Amino acid sequence: MRIKIIPIIALILTTSHALAENSSFPVKIQGLKRQQISEIRNIIDYIKYYDPKTGYAKVYVDDDGFAMLKLLGLSPVRLADTTRQKLSYILSHARELLYYDYDEITERVHALADSFPHIVALDSIGPTVQWRWIWVLRITDNPDSAEIEPEFIYISTMHGDEIIGTHFLLWLCDSLTKLYRINSRITRLVDSVDIWVIPVMNPDGYVIGRRRNANRIDLNRNFPVPDGSIGFDGTYLIEPETRAMMEFLSSRRASMTIDFHTGALVVNYPWDFDTARAPDDSLLKVRALDYSKLNPTMFYHSHPPRPGGITNGFDWYEADGTMEDWDYHTGNNPHLIVELSVSDAPPETTLLRIWDDNYNAMLHQIELALTGLHGVVLDSQTNEPLDAQIWIDQIGRWIRTDSEVGDFHRELLAGSYSITVVANGYYPKHITGIIIPTDTSSVYLSVKLTKADTIYFSDFELDDGGLSVDTFTHNQDWAWGRVTYFPYGPDTIFWGSKLWATNPWGNYRDTSQ
Repeated sequence: MRIKIIPIIALILTTSHALAENSSFPVKIQGLKRQQISEIRNIIDYIKYYDPKTGYAKVYVDDDGFAMLKLLGLSPVRLADTTRQKLSYILSHARELLYYDYDEITERVHALADSFPHIVALDSIGPTVQWRWIWVLRITDNPDSAEIEPEFIYISTMHGDEIIGTHFLLWLCDSLTKLYRINSRITRLVDSVDIWVIPVMNPDGYVIGRRRNANRIDLNRNFPVPDGSIGFDGTYLIEPETRAMMEFLSSRRASMTIDFHTGALVVNYPWDFDTARAPDDSLLKVRALDYSKLNPTMFYHSHPPRPGGITNGFDWYEADGTMEDWDYHTGNNPHLIVELSVSDAPPETTLLRIWDDNYNAMLHQIELALTGLHGVVLDSQTNEPLDAQIWIDQIGRWIRTDSEVGDFHRELLAGSYSITVVANGYYPKHITGIIIPTDTSSVYLSVKLTKADTIYFSDFELDDGGLSVDTFTHNQDWAWGRVTYFPYGPDTIFWGSKLWATNPWGNYRDTSQ
């Protein structure tokens, strides 16, 4: 995924699509029913906020859309576009405020990489429509090499006018780097977790303070829908920013991914596109609560009101083509959306209060990457890492190893699990009785697979042939030694007196592996 970062000279033009988005304005609708959302989807520009309990909605429309809403009897009321006014001021005075413009963001990420090269690596996942880089920071104790560590990903501002998360992620990176080797909690995270941070997924939208990218596509409706249907962006075409993110996420093995938005105050979990519950529904709800419980404002005063400050995406309102759904469906990686604030551009004093509300929750989510099931898959003879897949029976999902080091990591709740490990050219291995005692416990496995074409040239008379016995939770009766004749053991042995067998000295058990 690494690319060579080179200077690019490009003429940045404001597209006609962006101008069209500029012509939209916010309106409020009272008493909007869920089924009516699909009826107006092609009329409005986008939904900014919706409360399914009261039916209150804030949507953006142009003049024609406003007229159509009136014809449908929805009684829209035009609102002052204070958010865009605030964003316009912030972007033009960013260096005088706590907020950053895109050039300053670029300066800050480069400064982090230059100042902390031992724990920070800077890269780009690709350019945008208007050839701005989508920066990604990797923060870990050995940022230039693969290690046996879980990965965690933070992403923000796929909607260009939702800028709070960008600043919080930059402040988080400041905390992780400047407090490393000073604060024990921070040091443990950097030493134990491979942390990836993308502060701005939609730089073009960020620069002009608009939701969509330069092609006027809503990136969070542009990802392939799990059921193969077309997303709410109305096209099967994949935008450059979307494709770059798909390639990046596909290359990672994240224990959890969280992307930040604004316009509400709640944690959203999959699915967004369907009424069905995700296979990891219990885990996703618990992890969403793990975030909101550490943010008292969100937990007790979520907006829209939701018990515990969390919501299933579809239960809130249907959204087809979200990054959250695509990532969870394709990579089987748990993924959450955190809506940080009802306001897209709060004043500086409020911004600091919101940061305080979220900082501990942000750190705790990284800590949770260390829980659940962890391990390595190796060749039984060479101990070389394998590119393998692990099927988890209880949730019906595959996870993959990192082929460089053979490690795998998956957040799981307390329970008993069984897995099947497969790799091309190797005999599969089924392991049962894996016990995770609590929702924050971890279990580590070392799994060794045998090549399917392996032939052992050993008569086992002098030694065990270099073979070893794996430790299983259930009975393991395989052993090397002298055969015991009647009433136990085989009646005859082809040659010599020693062999590998299931309990050569007695009866083997039916549950032996």
